[in-house]
Amino acid sequence: MLIGTADHIFIMFDTGVNKKNASRVSLNERDYVIRENTVWIPLETTIINKSFSESWSMGADGYYKTVDAKGKLDVIDVRKSWEVSPPSNLASDEKIAATPAAADIEKFLVADAQSLSASNAEMVSQKVAYLKTQNNEKSSNEAAVILANAGKYDDAIGVLKTYKSASTQNNLGNIYLLKGDSLNAFNSYSSAMNADANDGGINLNLGLLKYLGGDHAGTVESFTSAVSKFPTQEQAYAELGIDNIVAEMGQTRAAEKGAFVDKGELQSLLFSALQDLQVRKEARTASRQVRRGENKFLFGGRRGIDPTALANIKDFLYWKI
Repeated sequence: MLIGTADHIFIMFDTGVNKKNASRVSLNERDYVIRENTVWIPLETTIINKSFSESWSMGADGYYKTVDAKGKLDVIDVRKSWEVSPPSNLASDEKIAATPAAADIEKFLVADAQSLSASNAEMVSQKVAYLKTQNNEKSSNEAAVILANAGKYDDAIGVLKTYKSASTQNNLGNIYLLKGDSLNAFNSYSSAMNADANDGGINLNLGLLKYLGGDHAGTVESFTSAVSKFPTQEQAYAELGIDNIVAEMGQTRAAEKGAFVDKGELQSLLFSALQDLQVRKEARTASRQVRRGENKFLFGGRRGIDPTALANIKDFLYWKI
């Protein structure tokens, strides 16, 4: 999208990250914009010789300074323009600039990635340190989610070990799932549902665990339970962050070796859950194996989860704060 102010224009692009996972893009809410239920990043494109981080920072600053001042801010969706205006022919006799060498491009990309990683690590460290000083369950859960998204699973578990509420047990289930420990993930989700039987998000997480285990009947059962706990399907989609589950999922590797599950199959699973909210199917053997920790996945051995599939469902996890 193009963003026009009274005296300037810059761009904003869609990360594809659902708004519920915005903290995975940045812990600073003024680094991004929520639009169409996803996270968008403003960029200042006129600073040619600067890093991506600087372009991002300048774009976000420019956007929110204008918003704070209640100034002119035109958001132009170029996709809609494409529907009514044909591409322009910009051919000319001017000399075309040479493409930079691949090695130079790689050097700048690596430097940008390292800069973003260092900045994020510092932000995580500061935020978690502050939350720990609050010494309460809500702040501990916030810290655990941040640590888990940063890949620090054992630290995240340690932060929550003294709490037993539905929120904490649900979040522990997510952390164990991300860690690849399906048995403890299942046990934590079960404890969470025992503590709060009305939260559909917990059922969604359990469904994702079953999906990773190749238990498609169990996935439908859990998604059905999740959606049924909301007044409407639309609200369930929005609250659970699965309104664009098919578009985001793409192609996902199934648990069995050599098998693939594309977005069409996942769509049929989800739609089956939505179309028959009264059906409660018995879980297949795979579901019972998850409970006993006996399931055999392609990677990880006795309690492992296929990391390829795990990466694809990470965005759909429901965190309860």
